Amino acid sequence: MPCIFTLVSCLILANNFVGDMIAAIAKWSFIRMPGIIFTLDIGGILFFITVKLFLFLLSIVLAILTSILAVILGLIVSVFVYPYAMYKNVKKPEETDF
Repeated sequence: MPCIFTLVSCLILANNFVGDMIAAIAKWSFIRMPGIIFTLDIGGILFFITVKLFLFLLSIVLAILTSILAVILGLIVSVFVYPYAMYKNVKKPEETDF
């Protein structure tokens, strides 16, 4: 589990791009769903409710999957960024955000 350690360390040190990368990738999934044109009879209203619920569930699933992808990419990248983040923390502590 060294990937988890390096990711958490990179996020705590905050002198690298890993946290910004995770936030930027996770932000891709928060999209605005399109409006729906429907009629005001019972079939149209049921269609409206059904489609809105489907799009709501679709957007939640998309947000979860994209956030998982962001964390996985963060785990992979943090292994390579961690040595530079530690070097920067020791040699230039004024660039660290704590």
